[in-house]
Amino acid sequence: MHRRCLERPGGLQVFQRLLGMACEVAGKPCLRVTNGPGAGTRLLLPDGAGVLVGRGLGCHLVLDDKRVSRVHARLWRRGARVWAQDLDALNGLFVDGERAIGEVALRAGARLGIGRFELVLEWGPIRRCRS
Repeated sequence: MHRRCLERPGGLQVFQRLLGMACEVAGKPCLRVTNGPGAGTRLLLPDGAGVLVGRGLGCHLVLDDKRVSRVHARLWRRGARVWAQDLDALNGLFVDGERAIGEVALRAGARLGIGRFELVLEWGPIRRCRS
């Protein structure tokens, strides 16, 4: 698998394990960082593959914040559904302001809180996912 890292001011690094890193996307779900370092960065959620979010460098989406666990959360897509799961992170995963317990189904526009970061699930016509 091809792997590329994009470093943003403030220490945010985005890892995508996908072929064709700069991709035109129509109708594919993406996570977009809306605040914190790297705001505006998007990560494509491929069907069937899990995406790890955390502070550790082995995560697909690395969020540089002491309140983020090394491996904080897992997101995955199965067909037309996107799911999120808190991986027992000390500060938790929040979905639309509520602490996530177990596996949580996400809707388009869902807001995920991880440490000081907010991520939004975008699903629809997106012009470009950057890696």
